Amino acid sequence: MRYLLSHFEKKSVQNAHVRISNSRFTQNEVKKYYACDSRVIEPVIDTELFSPGSNEKARKQLHMDEEERPIILFVGNPVYSKGFDIFSRLAKAHPEYAFHAVCVPIPSPAPVNVHVHGPQSSENVREFYRAADVLIFPSRYEGFGFVPLEALACSCPVIASRVGIFHDFEHSNARIIPHDFWAFEKAMIEAIEHPPQWDKDSDWAARFSPELFAQNWKSVLGENNVF
Repeated sequence: MRYLLSHFEKKSVQNAHVRISNSRFTQNEVKKYYACDSRVIEPVIDTELFSPGSNEKARKQLHMDEEERPIILFVGNPVYSKGFDIFSRLAKAHPEYAFHAVCVPIPSPAPVNVHVHGPQSSENVREFYRAADVLIFPSRYEGFGFVPLEALACSCPVIASRVGIFHDFEHSNARIIPHDFWAFEKAMIEAIEHPPQWDKDSDWAARFSPELFAQNWKSVLGENNVF
């Protein structure tokens, strides 16, 4: 069945009149595996919801206000493909930091030195970003990658693998590194000891705005006489 589905998926992509990829990384993957060109339309990041806020208020709301250690955050599925093993290894090696993970599903048992939180509302996830000192995003594969962009929108420093959108996206508050435990450990320590300075004049969010998203889709639909 897996091979049958793969066959029809490839045929569907190749027979499509218009193909849309959500990042240049995905565009390259479509070209590589389906021998097809596609147009990139990047998704929207809700910067009205995910926005800078008080670190102290966020910690208080999440009942983390008595935590004196730097907070290292993971958000996502706690599986190998998302690099949860890297995060768990960092936590075990660094008890001087507090590691928090917002996970679906909840791993059992919880890794050493990791405070695991179950499913959260978008508003609560925002507060985790605001409360954290660093977000770790050690994913081994992503087509796009919403989590680190949401964290950046909340002024949370990010350390991420060069996957998905970070294949070609740079930000002053993000360290994009090779997928290697030692590289993540070094970058994490540097980010805690020397926090990056937020670029208040950065207009990166415009790249993922609903206005640009709508404009790009209208252009595609217009070019193909959909309306």
